[in-house]
Amino acid sequence: MALSSDKISDIIYKFKTEFYFVYDKKYNWSISKDENDHYFLHLYHKNDMTIQELSEYTSWETYTFKSYVSSDYDSHEIESFAYLYNIIEEKESGIDHILNDILSDF
Repeated sequence: MALSSDKISDIIYKFKTEFYFVYDKKYNWSISKDENDHYFLHLYHKNDMTIQELSEYTSWETYTFKSYVSSDYDSHEIESFAYLYNIIEEKESGIDHILNDILSDF
């Protein structure tokens, strides 16, 4: 997913460290991190709500989704969680476009 960052769209910044996004125009995800830099990646595979609706949803105990937690993986995979989080954070803030503009001048 991180290597195909051009397929990441519709990013919604939520709370302090959480982002909802769509991958490949069809898969709804969210990613967040806690104060200990543990990352949480959630796949909302039912596709019964838009990404906007998911970002506003509050009854999580009744909703089924798949979670991936960085602390369950080895250090290389944890770096992948962090890399994906940074890509999404940069895309949401527009920094990726700024960097591309600057680098295209060289």
